[in-house]
Amino acid sequence: EQSSREFRCDEYGFSIKQDAVHVYNYKTETTSAIQFDEQSSKLVFAAARNGVAYFIPSSKPEAKPKNSVLHRLDLASSKWMEVLPLEPVDDSAVRVRQIYVDDQFLIGVVAIVDEDDRRDGKIKSFCVTCYETGKSEPKWSRRFKAKEFRSGPGVYLWSSSNPDYANASLRAISRFEDRLVFAAEGKQPIRCLNIDTGTELWNCEKIWEFQRGFIGPSVWQHYIGRFRKDNLSLLDEEKSESAKAKKQFYENFEGSIIGGPAIVKLKEGGDSWRGGYSLFFAVSKEPKVRLSGYLGESVIYELTDEGKVITTTNLPRLVRGSEFRLDESGVIWNCQGNQFVKLEPSNHDGQVGGGPGGHDSQTTVAWLRTISAPHQQKTPWLTAGHTCSKVIVRDKFILSVLAGGYVEDKKDRLYHFPIAITNIETGTSENILLELPLTGPLPAPQSNFSSVNGKYQKIGTYLFAITNLSIIENRLQIIVGSKGRAQKLEFELDLDNRQESNQRRIDDALKDIELPEGLTLMDAADDPNASRVKILLAQGAEVNHRSANGWSALMSASCYGSRDVVELLISSGANVDYADKNCGGQTTLMWAARSGRSSKQKVNLLIDAGADIWKKTDSGRDLLMSASGAGNVEVVELLLELGMKPNTSSHTGDTPLMAAASDGSPKVARLLIKAGAKVNAANKQNKTALMYAAEGYKNGDILKVLLENGADPYLKANGKTALELCKENSNHFGAKARIKILKEAMKNSSR
Repeated sequence: EQSSREFRCDEYGFSIKQDAVHVYNYKTETTSAIQFDEQSSKLVFAAARNGVAYFIPSSKPEAKPKNSVLHRLDLASSKWMEVLPLEPVDDSAVRVRQIYVDDQFLIGVVAIVDEDDRRDGKIKSFCVTCYETGKSEPKWSRRFKAKEFRSGPGVYLWSSSNPDYANASLRAISRFEDRLVFAAEGKQPIRCLNIDTGTELWNCEKIWEFQRGFIGPSVWQHYIGRFRKDNLSLLDEEKSESAKAKKQFYENFEGSIIGGPAIVKLKEGGDSWRGGYSLFFAVSKEPKVRLSGYLGESVIYELTDEGKVITTTNLPRLVRGSEFRLDESGVIWNCQGNQFVKLEPSNHDGQVGGGPGGHDSQTTVAWLRTISAPHQQKTPWLTAGHTCSKVIVRDKFILSVLAGGYVEDKKDRLYHFPIAITNIETGTSENILLELPLTGPLPAPQSNFSSVNGKYQKIGTYLFAITNLSIIENRLQIIVGSKGRAQKLEFELDLDNRQESNQRRIDDALKDIELPEGLTLMDAADDPNASRVKILLAQGAEVNHRSANGWSALMSASCYGSRDVVELLISSGANVDYADKNCGGQTTLMWAARSGRSSKQKVNLLIDAGADIWKKTDSGRDLLMSASGAGNVEVVELLLELGMKPNTSSHTGDTPLMAAASDGSPKVARLLIKAGAKVNAANKQNKTALMYAAEGYKNGDILKVLLENGADPYLKANGKTALELCKENSNHFGAKARIKILKEAMKNSSR
């Protein structure tokens, strides 16, 4: 009940009791009761920010509110503010679904229900309304037609083990920078909106249709597509097999989004070169039976901030939808059965490439941990059910209640409640026990239990239960409930210093590191850890030694190693301008620009150390062409800012835009075109960027960018258009999609 919950906002605490909001000022230690206004007999807390609490009206499912409004309470003055409408006034029945508020915007999501079917909750559309903070007029309001909806949850599968039911929960509105992610229902498309205008930037429908696949016969390059047909050139009979697989899936299964979005900002200076954000969604693929909520297969999908699915992975248990925590390295998700998983964002953008065999498009699981309570190692006399599913996540640790409590022996006078502390970085955990002393032996349960050999397993709680868990500053607060009463217990608990690492710093431990016999400085430069490089330099290794192919340790580190190793070698006097002898004279800078690890940071280090950005290879290719050919957006941006020209050409007439087209990077192509790159420039073989893209291995996005910016599909090289060159390479990955795009472009051309 709401009366048992306390909310906090700045220096205020407040709770809803009967017909008033009770506000407590922690600074003045005063309490005030603010009565509900006449318009609403009952309010539900929605959000709080900057001294203002927001409430939505509560009503019975069959009742139709007069309008959908948001009530605002100024906590400092203890006065109600002007109500805010959350949808255009009309005669529809509405339900407020979610409120999002930050320092700049207030956004409300309203479900508009079918007038004739309000009790069943069938929704016609959603209305999203945005206010700027402090304003009483909406900035914008948009309606989106509702589509399919997740079916209601199934039933518990009763058994002696009492399986845990995972509660599906979506965050209808989430923000990153100037964009919103809107996902109101499990079957509703995931939409990305511009926060200033409400316009839709992209959407992703039926995300559960995306699957990992392979191309071959001998190539094992990964891709992700909808039932394996979006990105591949398929024969007619193969296409029919794909359609058959899709039909069979929907005859036996259904998919729905059950959690997210968890939006992770990619670390600047980290190993990911694509930049931006990763959006994680949890999906349940479940059989069409009443037990589907329990039997569902849990799948995680990772999207780029442009809505492209790039990785997926299966989890052994369903996630608890909205119970996750973000940190700078990924997302920690709470799952059924006291299980936690940490997922890390991918360092690629899902394009074909990434070295031999391509990218592995499986989501990175940093750790997966199932936490067992102490009594699960043995059988106590009484085990009670779980009631508190709350999980507290701090910067370093997760606190969770493991079980509903247990009594070890019939004559025992201690009721045990296990609480787990899980280290976020490592996934390791330890248990602490709350022990409640009893005045006498606990009586055996009389209903809703199972009994084997005189030992009881109570379905649900029994006499006592932890009902809430919270941390205020460094105090752990536990609410223990029993029939008709509740008691707050407080403990000092220094969580942030618990299980601190006792490892010594690398500099102090160098003497303990063993080096393989014959290890060279160039070998060690590939290692992300700089410790072995430090040892070899201390032992007198020549920092500028070069192999027969012209490679140095710095060149190897720039291409394959970490920024720390690059920085160490530069500070140790490494030459920053060496060029190789086996790959056409590519410089150290060019290899850094092509690197898939901390590329921009390594390029900056080399430039700051005096590396020449204007040097070219034996064939006349420059640094901008190397970065463009690698699809490295951040480095291309940097080089353009430094004054490099987008229309420079090699000895064969190739340009950076042609290199980007060969790689298939739409982002790089847009950057170069915006900087003035000539879309229809031709090399000495009369080939254009469009022709290079047509012969490539991508699904056609780069073609669309070139065509939208004036690329001419009728230009020819050796008498062949881009379409004819694409048909000659129809066995290449994604050829069918590219052929379709080019045909459509020629059909719509003014020629």
